[in-house]
Amino acid sequence: MPLSKVLGPARYIAIIAVIGLLITSVATFGWSIARTVLFVDDLFQGKWRSDDQVVSLLKTIDTYLLALVQFIIVIGLYELFIGELDVPQWLKIDSLDDLKKSIVDIRARDVVDRRGADRVPRGARPRWSCHEHARGDECS
Repeated sequence: MPLSKVLGPARYIAIIAVIGLLITSVATFGWSIARTVLFVDDLFQGKWRSDDQVVSLLKTIDTYLLALVQFIIVIGLYELFIGELDVPQWLKIDSLDDLKKSIVDIRARDVVDRRGADRVPRGARPRWSCHEHARGDECS
């Protein structure tokens, strides 16, 4: 029996990874929505004055980015191993390099977001929240 007859249909084993990651991606989107609801609720309760809300917003964005990375991997694995999908041209995955590039692009944005969150010390008042700053005085 030629090896190609065995390995050809074996590519459908990748469907296990596709389904598993799709479930994980949907769960992460659900987690992101829950974080968004909690964030908006905190804003309505007046917690928008807290600098911790900036960090909370960045964590919410980070969770959405994680879900998107998972979804791009799902699309990529499906296109690489199973078959074509009707997706925009920029999301076409023809090789593992294309898949890695898509992931790296999103991860680069994620790193920028995380660096922004790391620069806001806990309990610190950002310059834009100072009332004196609006009059031209420096914030202390």
